[in-house]
Amino acid sequence: MRQPGWNMSQAIEQLNAAIRRGMRAMEKPEPMRLSEWAEKHFYLSPESSYVEGGFKPLAYQAPIMDAISNDDVREVWMPKSARLGYTKIIIAALLYFAHHKRRNSIIYRPTDAQADKFVQTEIDTAIRDVSVMREVANWIGKSKHPGNKVDRKTFTGSVLYSRGGNAANNYRDLTADVVIYDELDGFVRDVEGEGDPVSLGNQRLEGATFPTLIGGSTPTVLGESLIEEHAHGAEAHFRYHVPCPHCGHEQSLVWGGDGESRGIKFDSGTGSLHGYLCESCGVLFSQAEYMQVMDRGRYIDGNGRWIESGIFRSPQGDPITPPSTMAFMGLWRAYSPMSSWADIVANFLASYKDASRLKTWTNTTLGESWEEPGEKIAWNVLLDRREDYEGIPDGVRVRTVGVDIQKERIECEHVGWGAGEESWSLDYQIIPGDTTGREVWDDLAELMAEWAPHAACIDAGYRPRYVRSFARKRRWVFPIKGQGGPRIPLIETDPRKRAKRLRKRLRSEEADEPIGVDEGKGAHFRRLKVDSPGPGYCHFPHRPEYDQEYFEQLTGAKLVYRKQAGRTVKVWEDSRPRVEALDCRVYAHAALILSG
Repeated sequence: MRQPGWNMSQAIEQLNAAIRRGMRAMEKPEPMRLSEWAEKHFYLSPESSYVEGGFKPLAYQAPIMDAISNDDVREVWMPKSARLGYTKIIIAALLYFAHHKRRNSIIYRPTDAQADKFVQTEIDTAIRDVSVMREVANWIGKSKHPGNKVDRKTFTGSVLYSRGGNAANNYRDLTADVVIYDELDGFVRDVEGEGDPVSLGNQRLEGATFPTLIGGSTPTVLGESLIEEHAHGAEAHFRYHVPCPHCGHEQSLVWGGDGESRGIKFDSGTGSLHGYLCESCGVLFSQAEYMQVMDRGRYIDGNGRWIESGIFRSPQGDPITPPSTMAFMGLWRAYSPMSSWADIVANFLASYKDASRLKTWTNTTLGESWEEPGEKIAWNVLLDRREDYEGIPDGVRVRTVGVDIQKERIECEHVGWGAGEESWSLDYQIIPGDTTGREVWDDLAELMAEWAPHAACIDAGYRPRYVRSFARKRRWVFPIKGQGGPRIPLIETDPRKRAKRLRKRLRSEEADEPIGVDEGKGAHFRRLKVDSPGPGYCHFPHRPEYDQEYFEQLTGAKLVYRKQAGRTVKVWEDSRPRVEALDCRVYAHAALILSG
């Protein structure tokens, strides 16, 4: 029996509306590039933007966005300065892949805490304010909805995950079409011993029809920068070229500097800005003139290929298939209309006399990695600053020993450590004798008993059987094995793994402590540069064993850059045949950390 007020036509219309809503999720949207989608739908939320409102990609942003959404492009890398809009690009991309392409995505930031904060301050507000997201997220406005979790957003046809990239567990059991890295240089190079973060993320894309990997970051240190490593490994490297307002010559913007025939020019005395010097006609143009030609710029790679409205073209202008992996290089603050060239100059003049501040300026303003100074420490400076002290100075809180094993001798240093790792060399001894014989090891045992350190490290790279036998009888003695390479910590950071190795040693199993020798030498040379007593300062006694040979050994390494597996890495190389004093000091430092 019909209910009062029942209307057949209304019922049919309601049924049709329900069917249309159900079918809408199955509709295939008209193809749209990311830049087009963002200009039509994306919104700048007030909590995370200087200006609230609709979004229009800048001229240097749109080609990057369109490369991200191009199914022929597998990898997009972007080493960059700060304040260029990368964050907005990847947020728009995440929403685009959820709404327009219905693809699963993962966004990685260095830690879980940073990932959660990013979701709460950037992603949640964007989903709330981009109205079309309501078509794929019925939970908007419902904070406790099962589809609306901090680390997992469920949409119609796709899922968005957010994870910290420095934990190996966060790469497991996830399947995605898109993986995005934000601030890649903040990631560890080896994620809990399971590999580099990009390789682990790549595994999440296995099986995807159109896998997409995106990475952006401000570079940090030359030879250690993950973003530069992957950007340089890309098939194509595009730079944004703008025409000179005077002669029309296309050029990428560079800092330039004194003596350079292009770049930003200024009066170093007054700090007043002159303008940008064109590399072709040699005429200066202002930032206002640059702004007038910025939209006429285009990305060009080293082979003359260029991009126009999402289409990749040959040098002759013919459409071509895009490179599968590409990097957008040389993007720094001078390109951004939100940055003042005058402020760039002022910040440089305020920073260039201080290495730490200049490093920050180089990373965040130029978008370039910082090259650590590689000069050697002068041994004679250390020789001249020897002091008169005996016994154990008042500032010493912990004492450690570093031991190096040679064929016919053992060398060892007794070091006292104070606040801030201020150090005092307490003694340096060379024990002669065949290191396969018992006598030299008995002498070492007597010396250790006399010194009574809190901890000691002995290099097990030579005579390992003898070293391990000596250490097994003394729990405070650690057999160590050096590992070279950037980003390898001086000491294993997981105490559980160290405890497991100790248990193995007590069972007479091989379990040497790995130490990062490059990290250790870097820390050593940084301390040698400290020129006044206090944290980090190194004290040496005025005694015969602390002679020219000792200090030449102590400073007997130099920082160099080498190509390894297609990337530039920073390594320490010995600059003389004998460096036992240097090795002993690094081992004593490792013992200090292990003693804690």
